[in-house]
Amino acid sequence: MNNFYGMTLYFSSYNTIQKNLIQNDDHCGIYFSKSTNNTIIENTIRNHNYNGLGIYDSSDDNLIQGNNLTQNNYCGVNIRISSDNTVVGNNLSDNYIGIHLPNSENTIKANTFTNNDIDIDKESFSKETESFVLIFILVIAIIICIILFWKKKGFNKMKKK
Repeated sequence: MNNFYGMTLYFSSYNTIQKNLIQNDDHCGIYFSKSTNNTIIENTIRNHNYNGLGIYDSSDDNLIQGNNLTQNNYCGVNIRISSDNTVVGNNLSDNYIGIHLPNSENTIKANTFTNNDIDIDKESFSKETESFVLIFILVIAIIICIILFWKKKGFNKMKKK
């Protein structure tokens, strides 16, 4: 209670965090970074300024099951740049967002959502889509530059006549 993070896991694997009360921390109740194959079960995680559970930076293959995630100012569970996580059988209530998901594969099932502003929020762009959009914008910019160059060159020819 009353820490920056309640718990942090960096480059950590095969841990079980079970039957804890994690509350009133400044940022996240539990924060993962590059942590895989962990189990978070039967915890009460509530009243954090940001996320109850933040799963970031290639934190893959984690199980989040049977937790109560309530009154977190941003997300109950916030998954970013991570895949193959399973979020099942949790109670998510009174959060701004119940669960935030990237476009990578994660399993979400049998969760109960109550009084969240948004129950499930999915990112709108995948890395492939972002790359396509950037390439498209670059190609359009090049075409515009070529058109402007040829117009200017043609305009200069007309001035000489």
